[in-house]
Amino acid sequence: TIWGGFAHAGKSTMLNFMQSVLLAHEQRIFIASLEMKVEAMLRKLARIYLGERLTDETARAFLQGVGHHLVFADIVGSMKQDELMEMMWFSFRRYGCTHFLIDSLMRIQDLEEDYPAQGTFCNRLQDFAKETGSHVHLVAHLGKPSQTVERPSMYAIKGSSLLVNNADNILLVCRNPDKEKLRKANRLTDDQEK
Repeated sequence: TIWGGFAHAGKSTMLNFMQSVLLAHEQRIFIASLEMKVEAMLRKLARIYLGERLTDETARAFLQGVGHHLVFADIVGSMKQDELMEMMWFSFRRYGCTHFLIDSLMRIQDLEEDYPAQGTFCNRLQDFAKETGSHVHLVAHLGKPSQTVERPSMYAIKGSSLLVNNADNILLVCRNPDKEKLRKANRLTDDQEK
């Protein structure tokens, strides 16, 4: 599944919510969040999972309750494809991970401007998913929107057309533009806020 969305559209919130649902169903998750330190990622995930403000006590309870279902690539920056694939295979075999989150495509070395290599990488992820029966979630950034674009399309995903053509699922996250306009004008009713 390719996940995309414009900046500040709620993509990270949706991904954290998805992960919290998986954790509630005792799924094991491998997370390569190459744009954020593991500690920050855990805090955000714990807040959404618990549905409350995080304290030392609730953070410990979260880690004790579901921490054994999480495996992290403790790398911020970029990583090589082979290194990522090796970590994914290890996490599948050793820990039984069935969901793999890679955030984001642009953090995988030598892919940003090499469109054929992006297609090859996507094929490697698909092969991995099919061989293991697991689900791979890949965050792919979108190009900058024009002033008139409020909702993204799959054609806005930066990179090779092979990404969208070969993906099994594409999820594009966006805010409701009409609701955002009402919120900015301070005209949202309580029912609309829900």
